[in-house]
Amino acid sequence: MSEYEIGRDLQELRSRVEVLEGGAPGRKRTAAVGTSEGHRATAGVDAQTRPITWKQTKGVLPPAFTHGLLRIPHGIQADSAESQTWGCVPEPLILNVTWAGGATDEYCRFVSQWFTLLKFTNPNTGVTTAQYNYSAQLIASGKAHNTWNASPLSFSAQLRDAGGGVLLYGGAGSNFWVSCNDNVIYGWGAEFNPGLYDLIKGVTWQIVGWQSVDHC
Repeated sequence: MSEYEIGRDLQELRSRVEVLEGGAPGRKRTAAVGTSEGHRATAGVDAQTRPITWKQTKGVLPPAFTHGLLRIPHGIQADSAESQTWGCVPEPLILNVTWAGGATDEYCRFVSQWFTLLKFTNPNTGVTTAQYNYSAQLIASGKAHNTWNASPLSFSAQLRDAGGGVLLYGGAGSNFWVSCNDNVIYGWGAEFNPGLYDLIKGVTWQIVGWQSVDHC
């Protein structure tokens, strides 16, 4: 094989690699790291406002469509149900991306954020269950997306008492990635000891981890 043929094969291989990586001949791809700078210490429920409270009245049950949202199992008619719901700050919660060259762009945002505590009793068993739930709309900026092998970002939450002490650590199942056109319902939550329900007076959280991203 001549040097010309070897060179041509190498050029074809280089072109294929550039296509697979999302680039084009002569164009250099830019790598970056997505972070949650600026929100690590302030994100949480709006402690300056009272939560919206609800208690089940006799003979009135939560609508069936809420069972899935609140993780109430099929066939359970909740008894003595009650909830507390807060708005969240900052609203929206915005994550930025810092590019390798030092410039920054919005990565994504969480809008219409709500955090709810729910407690109910199964009248068939007498067992009381308590749950916490965070919900929001995750909207990508369209300027950046995670790379194909990026680690997920996640929420790490602290449910606190009136004095600010941590009663419970949460955020289970809160991993997320961001694609260019994301506009999806996002949430996390879990069950907790019902005895803590009346003691929880505030919640804070951080977005933890880092993520390698690329331009859309």
